[in-house]
Amino acid sequence: MWFWVVVIIAVIGGVLGFLLSDGENRGGDALGGCLGGGLLAAGCVWRILLAGLGIFIVIWLFKFLFG
Repeated sequence: MWFWVVVIIAVIGGVLGFLLSDGENRGGDALGGCLGGGLLAAGCVWRILLAGLGIFIVIWLFKFLFG
């Protein structure tokens, strides 16, 4: 599911880059918007994954120490 979130945001970034371009370099602006949106979304998903993993490790550590 997270893969599709990243893909959809990358497509939205590409479309916005294309539409908001000055007309001289539309392809490059679309590629920049696509890469920027996709990498930003992937970074957010990565941070969510690391936060969840950190919470899991803390819970496991408390169970190991006090359980």
